[in-house]
Amino acid sequence: MTPMMRSRPDVRSVTADVVVVGSGGAGLSAACAAARAGADVVVVTKGRAGRANATAYAGGGFTVSPPAGSAAALGEEALTPEKHFRLSLETGRLLGDPRLLEEMCRRGPEALRELEREYGVRFDWSSGGCSVHRFGRPPLLGGFGLTGPLVSYLRRAGVRLFEGTVVTRIMVEDGRVEGVLAVSPGSAGVDLIAFAAPAVVVATGGGGAVYGRTDNPPRMTGDGYRLLRRAGAALVDMEFVQFYPLGVAEPGLPARLLDTSLLDFVRLTDETGAEPLAGRLEEWGLESWARANLFARDRLAVALARHAAAGHRLFLRTDEVRGDAVPGEYLEHLRGSFLRSFDLFSRPLRVAPTQHYFCGGAVFNERGEVLDAEGRPIPGLHACGETTGGVDGANRLGGNALTNIVVFGLAAGRAAAAYARGRSGRASVTRAPWSSAAREEEERLSRWGVGDRGTWPGAAAPAGGRGRVGRRGAGRPHRLRRELHALADRLLGPVRSGPKLKEALAGLEDLGRRVPDLEVTTPSDLLLALEMESAVATATYVARSALERTESRGSHFREDFPAEDPDWEKHVVLG
Repeated sequence: MTPMMRSRPDVRSVTADVVVVGSGGAGLSAACAAARAGADVVVVTKGRAGRANATAYAGGGFTVSPPAGSAAALGEEALTPEKHFRLSLETGRLLGDPRLLEEMCRRGPEALRELEREYGVRFDWSSGGCSVHRFGRPPLLGGFGLTGPLVSYLRRAGVRLFEGTVVTRIMVEDGRVEGVLAVSPGSAGVDLIAFAAPAVVVATGGGGAVYGRTDNPPRMTGDGYRLLRRAGAALVDMEFVQFYPLGVAEPGLPARLLDTSLLDFVRLTDETGAEPLAGRLEEWGLESWARANLFARDRLAVALARHAAAGHRLFLRTDEVRGDAVPGEYLEHLRGSFLRSFDLFSRPLRVAPTQHYFCGGAVFNERGEVLDAEGRPIPGLHACGETTGGVDGANRLGGNALTNIVVFGLAAGRAAAAYARGRSGRASVTRAPWSSAAREEEERLSRWGVGDRGTWPGAAAPAGGRGRVGRRGAGRPHRLRRELHALADRLLGPVRSGPKLKEALAGLEDLGRRVPDLEVTTPSDLLLALEMESAVATATYVARSALERTESRGSHFREDFPAEDPDWEKHVVLG
């Protein structure tokens, strides 16, 4: 036991070969691949493994070439790797990294076959891809057909899962990774946990919970962006936040997404009865709204957001649906998205663009290695999934998200295991930076009033404990979260401008100053306080990048620079 451990009995030490941070589809794929390669793997996650993430709540569809020789691969409509690459690059407005895209499109079929063969995931295949939706828990957990089997495999393989644990920093010494430091808020108090490992895979998902109008689960606060940036990683394309065109906007109802293909059967109007999308399909060269859902989500969301910004309200005319005018699967999709008490077909349904996905993130390569601003790998540091950038460019092709997380999740896990095998000397918490980092973490918790082995208000003080924790400061964390939501929805949506972005940066700076003085009195308060640091940082990355990109491209529209500029066919990199 190290001096750090003796001086603070509530700081635990855990050693492993590979630490995976996050338990969505990307993190689970990485953990499975690393474990199968023989590595001792630990998974650290804020919520329940495989559930509290965007993958589980996804529709479960993959855009990928069907296996060669299968019935789905036959016919002119079958997607090939070459066609997949071209469509992805064009949909990303030519900003997707060709090397990453080629790797994803080429390796996608084999990656999914590996999931079937080794980890028990089941798919329904079609000519344009596949889906796990039928094997999940629809209507809300369509992606659980992916995450559920992966979690089961990890448990069978003896991989240790640390749930309810928040990673607060990646430990880097002499330019290479040594592990991560984490906080675990529990009903009996707070633990610090030092996870020592030569290889770390960051797969914490995106930052959708920065916004109030989002379909992302509440734990998606951009933790990975902040962790990786502090560890020396470069971030790319953070201005490209994808908004899904149709989200429920009825007061009191969740902001669930409605398949844009519905527009092929149900009219969309504003409050005057005008159709704001009239003529858009012809303008964009598309034959249906189903195709727009795949290739033009950005244009559609921007068009609707601009109409709303002009003072209009948007309505899906479900009140006009009669008989069999809408195919049964779409009617089931509609009904499954609402509370039973809501009469879906009695009146028009209020809708609005809703935050859905982050296209940008950490710069990485096809092996999942994280790169710094000079393009050099940071030894031992890997990332995958929505935490990374470069695959999607300015806009994501529908169905690419799950293909991305599986292809690069498996790659990152294998690379992390190989790096750990080749590392001379195992990472250890005996090194001085661990003690220093633990002291800094304790000081931060102390400022929030959180002591070691303290109890939360209302609980009896344990023997030798410090009793009540929590103190008054800048207000409760959930109130600050609501302020952030209001700022992001108003100033960082699809329609932006220089003045709005400068106002956003000033507001975010104020929020950041108030985080250290939050009132923390419960475990959920502490979780929200820890997340606020990442959420404010993530929103700041978006605002800075959006202010720098003085054009409109993909999911990023500038009112003061409304045209796409060929000179801006390049990346904004935060190094």
